[in-house]
Amino acid sequence: MEELQEVNQKLDAKLICFFETLSSLYQEQEKLNDQMKDGFWNMSRARYNMGVRFVGMDQIHEERMQALTKVKVEEEGTDVFEGYSSLSVSEENIQVETIGLRKRNVGQSPEPSPPLVSPDPSTKTKRQHDPIKWFGVLVPPSLRQCQNQFKSSVETTIAVANLKQKLMQLKSEYVNLQKKKAEMTSALK
Repeated sequence: MEELQEVNQKLDAKLICFFETLSSLYQEQEKLNDQMKDGFWNMSRARYNMGVRFVGMDQIHEERMQALTKVKVEEEGTDVFEGYSSLSVSEENIQVETIGLRKRNVGQSPEPSPPLVSPDPSTKTKRQHDPIKWFGVLVPPSLRQCQNQFKSSVETTIAVANLKQKLMQLKSEYVNLQKKKAEMTSALK
């Protein structure tokens, strides 16, 4: 009889934990919705300010594109998904392009710019590369806000995935406890 009471208490605890996790999931999904909405809103503001020609797919160079955030999937532990930032890119792969800029002081000789590649090819230096620079040096604040919203939405997406995984685990544990309770009650009869 004590075992049955213990199983009932575990069932109650699992159910409470399930609904708390479900509430957290709804909050994170709402947060993700707001981040995505704000990100797209700021992107449309940047396109309006800079012009559609300067903020679009034409500025994206797929051959040089690298992920800024990677997601690591683990089967052990409570959090199955983990995100980490990977912002370093070797300078050899970066080429600066200017699109649509006017040439000023055409009669004067330009000063030599520092090379992007380090003088010693055996040492590959790493530096932070920000894809927002594809759209120019002086981008509007709305484009930077857009980037920040989408970066934070990646972390929120990982939190949502982990909460959904936890809900599935809690549901499985609850079903197993219900089966155990049914076996115990049938054995008592």
